[in-house]
Amino acid sequence: MPELDMFKERRKWWLECFSGKDPHSIKWQITGMIQCEAVFRVIHEGWRIAPVTDGEGSQVNRMMSDLIIYGFLTGQMFAVRRLAEAGKLESNSDSHNRDVYSLISLLDDMQAHACL
Repeated sequence: MPELDMFKERRKWWLECFSGKDPHSIKWQITGMIQCEAVFRVIHEGWRIAPVTDGEGSQVNRMMSDLIIYGFLTGQMFAVRRLAEAGKLESNSDSHNRDVYSLISLLDDMQAHACL
């Protein structure tokens, strides 16, 4: 029976890491990536339909476009890196401390406690 209690406690912690209220939980990280993607697609569509001026190209400021593209890609790369970062999930009965909320750390912790 103590193993079942340990499993229940660990499972609760895993669910908290994946979809808890903490803004750094895995679910919120992925949600943030999706929101950025949606905003970028809206901006990109605006560029696509921007009017052309006297055969000189669209009225979109190229430097501003490059800055937005660079910022979007950089943000997405950092988000993927955070999700793939190796680290340890630490929990105890008093409080839950985390080193890293990432898919890798969550899967590593689940594997380490597979005996439960």
